[in-house]
Amino acid sequence: MKTMMKPMLLMAAALVVVVFIVFCTILFWIKSNHGLQWVQSRVNTAIPGTITIERHRLSLLRPSLGLYGVVLHDPQGLALAGFTHLAVRLDWWALWRRELRLEHILLQAPWADLTVHEAPGLNLMTALVPLAREKEADAPPPDDAGLPFNIVFKSIQLTDGRFTFTPLDDTTRLETTGITLSADGNLMARSGSLDLDLASVRFSTPGIHPEPARIALKARLNGDKLNVSTFDVTTGRTTLRLSGSADDLYTAPMVDSVLSVDSRLAELKAAFDLDGDYTGSVNAKLTLKGALANPDAGLVLAVDGGRIAGQPLDHGDLSINLQDRQVTIDPAAFRLADGAVILNGTVNLRKAFPTGFLAPPADANAIGFQLPETASSRQASPPG
Repeated sequence: MKTMMKPMLLMAAALVVVVFIVFCTILFWIKSNHGLQWVQSRVNTAIPGTITIERHRLSLLRPSLGLYGVVLHDPQGLALAGFTHLAVRLDWWALWRRELRLEHILLQAPWADLTVHEAPGLNLMTALVPLAREKEADAPPPDDAGLPFNIVFKSIQLTDGRFTFTPLDDTTRLETTGITLSADGNLMARSGSLDLDLASVRFSTPGIHPEPARIALKARLNGDKLNVSTFDVTTGRTTLRLSGSADDLYTAPMVDSVLSVDSRLAELKAAFDLDGDYTGSVNAKLTLKGALANPDAGLVLAVDGGRIAGQPLDHGDLSINLQDRQVTIDPAAFRLADGAVILNGTVNLRKAFPTGFLAPPADANAIGFQLPETASSRQASPPG
């Protein structure tokens, strides 16, 4: 027995040494420039475009991957998207719990220049998806019983991003710079957080030319509850703020949110190319509470002294309430220099939306209006 054990131990030791040598050889080859070129060639033969990678870094003992200088080109060689650095670090031990845990993802200076063409469509898809595969994608996806493992994103960081988009007509352009993002998430727990900041968003289309905007978003998902603590849009002297929460997202959504807007009429005139003289300030507040299909809502609008389309306006107030699909316009007054315009009434939406607002209207002609004849009356202003 002892004479047999010795050769077996020698064979086992030799096998371990061979496996170790093979493993080190494969690791060394994968980390070499030759291995990188081989991977690039396999990827580029599978897509219509090409992907170039300046260099990479791979570690299996402490599982991590780093890619540097990655650029995606279309079939004509035009650069469409890329990034300067991507770092991904995994947790091996989580695999024993049937969990793919991404400990850290860092994406530095990502960018994309997207355009839509008439024949091929979105330029990014023409670089990544072969035409035959695009046709296959039109078929409905098979039923999925769910992933056999959980996916956890412990930390996702994105810095200094840039994005541009030009649609088919080439008259509209969207450009975003200074994109930063911080997020985490758990797929099976349906939980995660997002902190997004867009330093400069430029949008232009015929008839609409707003000033560059800054957008900040902070949101948290916990099961079937979504909480948006911050959603701010600032452009010039105009500020839009939204905060609120939504419960029962996957069954019967319930919302509780507040939206406020503070602006100047002169900025709105410039943004929308309006004719005439516009001065003064405008403030609006919208509240939404209850079932998303049939919420209670309230809108309060106030316009302080100035001019609208060249007409002087001392003050304007408008209050609208929505309850059980009926709109009530509270007595509103727009006080002009030579009088006032009074507006009030109701709009009944119950027959048009018998099951709520999430379904299309059953009959748009069934909307009922009740506006008194004095809705547009002008009253003489009292002597000063």
